[in-house]
Amino acid sequence: MSSTISFSGIASGIDFSSLVDGLIQAERQRRITPLDNIKSQWEEKVSAMQEINSKLLSLYTVTKSMDTEAEFQVRTATSSDDNVLTASATSQAQVGSHTMVVNQLARVEKEVHTNGESSEDAVVNSSGSTQTFQYNYAGGSTISVDVPDGTTLEELKNLINNDPNNPGVTASILYDGSAYHLVLTGNDMGSSNTIVVDPDSTATLTGYTNGKFTESQTASNAQVRVDGYPPDPDWIERTTNEINDVITGVTLYLKDTGTVSLTISTDRDAIKEKVNDFIDAFNEVRSTIMGYTYYDSDTGESGILNGNYATQIVKARLDNIVASSLPGFLDGQETYINLSQVGFYTDTEEGSATEGLLLLNESTFDDALNDDPDAVAELLAASFKGVTDDNRITYYGHTTNTEPGIYDVEIDTDTEQGRFRPEGEDWHPWVALEGSSGDYYLTGAAGYAEEGLALHTTYGSGTGTHSAQVRLKNGVAAELSRELDDLTSASDGPFNVIEESYNDIIDNLENKIAREEDRLEQYEERLRQSFSRLEAFLSRMDSLGQYLNQLIQKSQ
Repeated sequence: MSSTISFSGIASGIDFSSLVDGLIQAERQRRITPLDNIKSQWEEKVSAMQEINSKLLSLYTVTKSMDTEAEFQVRTATSSDDNVLTASATSQAQVGSHTMVVNQLARVEKEVHTNGESSEDAVVNSSGSTQTFQYNYAGGSTISVDVPDGTTLEELKNLINNDPNNPGVTASILYDGSAYHLVLTGNDMGSSNTIVVDPDSTATLTGYTNGKFTESQTASNAQVRVDGYPPDPDWIERTTNEINDVITGVTLYLKDTGTVSLTISTDRDAIKEKVNDFIDAFNEVRSTIMGYTYYDSDTGESGILNGNYATQIVKARLDNIVASSLPGFLDGQETYINLSQVGFYTDTEEGSATEGLLLLNESTFDDALNDDPDAVAELLAASFKGVTDDNRITYYGHTTNTEPGIYDVEIDTDTEQGRFRPEGEDWHPWVALEGSSGDYYLTGAAGYAEEGLALHTTYGSGTGTHSAQVRLKNGVAAELSRELDDLTSASDGPFNVIEESYNDIIDNLENKIAREEDRLEQYEERLRQSFSRLEAFLSRMDSLGQYLNQLIQKSQ
């Protein structure tokens, strides 16, 4: 507190300044300290919620990295001879082995000037006038390059490369130890990308006309045979040595000719690494929530967020996903319908170091992965995967408003209407079919769980009512990603919503504290003024007493 009033204490012998400080401190403890303590508690709650929200965002990052089967299901492609070919595989690749024969690599064409020159600076045109160098590429039109008098070999190379009409040929110079040769190289592999020098025999650059170049490498297609197909003498041909459309989900990188065995397998180590990353991120959320919501019945102590409804909502919604059967998964149809079947469990042992955390029985998980890796991938990473039990009523698509789950469907081709019934509910209203007979589309209406769920049917008009079951499957990662997107929303996320309310409380407390500080400052000023007047009065009384004592002494 600032004040211009001070006390000497000389007249009274009383330390009024310390007395005022003590009174102010007592008043501060009574009026302001409780408000500061309450404010600190609310700030701790905000800080705790922010920490949990940060953990949720980290979990969201992990789940988004594995919320499709393509991201989760890691395949490896192993070649028996990497010198012949290597390969990579996506989740679309089927596990198995293939015999690969590489008969020929794709190559670019190379044309080399046969005679060559004595140096790069050798003049190739000394005719006294401009001459022409001509060629065509890939069967295109003839390209004519003007070569001025006095042009050197190096300059001819640059004229070809810098020509705006160059269709895809690179000129370079090759030194063979005795002569310098102009080399023309096609930029594209494939048998159609040939180079022909002076195709019309009308070029005028002496020594660089038709017949003056040697084809050192022929433009060619890659030629492969997969598992004996196609039979001899035919080959699968491509214009590149990086081939991604022969075996589904596999990209081949051809290196040389030869025969190899190519094995496609599931990369179990990579999958388990993804699973462990998920468990770690999930447990970061769980352990942080437990640390802030604990209650000790013996001591009565509790965490700062014990009873906080936002924390309860987050915990319940996340726990429900990892503990329940997943939407769209049907027992008897899918190999696995919940995480416990593949080895996930929560440690319930009281006092355990991992109590309350999500754990994995690796032996059970390994068995599941060995038995049916595709089923494990679907359980963990399916993303709105639609299946039906009628091959004439098929899944077509969905929107962001569609809810995964199991639906009964009826399509009445007589009235050209269709309707949905989510599992456990009544039938929803009929919706008009789109399209025409044999090519109908049914789309779920807005405001219902099936909103945006689109089905296609090939049943013709007037064939009656047809029923089917549609299952829209979402795995754990996809469900958590959807949930976390909602829980961490800046506008609607429970922590962000309640944090705004808590910050309002903190602001109100800060305003109260500021008012109390002003009141305390005024109170201190009044005290100092009162004690200043008292000190002045005591000083006068002391002076008067001394004066009376002097009078008494003189009168004696």
